Amino acid sequence: MINITKIAVGAFEVNCYIVSINRQALIVDPGADADKIAKAVKSRRLNVKAYLITHGHTDHISALAALRNEWPAPIAMHGADLRWAFGPANQLPPYYSSPLRPAAIERVLKGGELFEGSVGQPCPTEPNGGTGCPALPEMSSAVGSASGKSPCLNKDDFNYQVIHTPGHSPGGVCFYFPGDNLLFSGDTLFQGTVGRTDLPGGNMAQLNKSLKILAALPPATKVYPGHGPETTMELEMNSNPFLRSK
Repeated sequence: MINITKIAVGAFEVNCYIVSINRQALIVDPGADADKIAKAVKSRRLNVKAYLITHGHTDHISALAALRNEWPAPIAMHGADLRWAFGPANQLPPYYSSPLRPAAIERVLKGGELFEGSVGQPCPTEPNGGTGCPALPEMSSAVGSASGKSPCLNKDDFNYQVIHTPGHSPGGVCFYFPGDNLLFSGDTLFQGTVGRTDLPGGNMAQLNKSLKILAALPPATKVYPGHGPETTMELEMNSNPFLRSK
């Protein structure tokens, strides 16, 4: 059974998620307070298997290098945000300085990748030997069958898909776990609203296209956003003004 621990970190209270199954863990958006996140990992005696980054803004990645030093594991991040995420442009004084760059970013995402297994290995059915496949144009194709499962997914392990959702940032992604009806939406979708598009690289037209993709997810999908409380796709489709027209 998948377990999710939410830890609000940093000045902007980013939701860092520890996603675990049988003491194997993924860390989503380690934005700050590395000691606080590390304490939660150690108290549960978890093995960190990967770091999943929804987008490159400094408030979502500032603890990444420190945690990876303690628990070396692959980092998954979209290439469009990787270009600037660890440079001087990505700081918000006095709250955040430029994030330290980890020793390696092993999984440069494009969107559409499938990962399976407790260690989050690329699905062997991906093209090019599992190095990542291009973003899928239709969400119906992305989720596989009507049941929301892909031929490469197993219900007892970490199985997730990368959905490229630009708009808040060029390399924004959501991590979708179809077997568990879970979506980690970063700053693309919040309860009752969406991510801002007035920061460098933001684009409202792109965000609207991304929201249309998310709108095709099953209504029961539980959404874990980058800030604020959890929600569901059904609730957002019925009440979120940015989604009601999708």
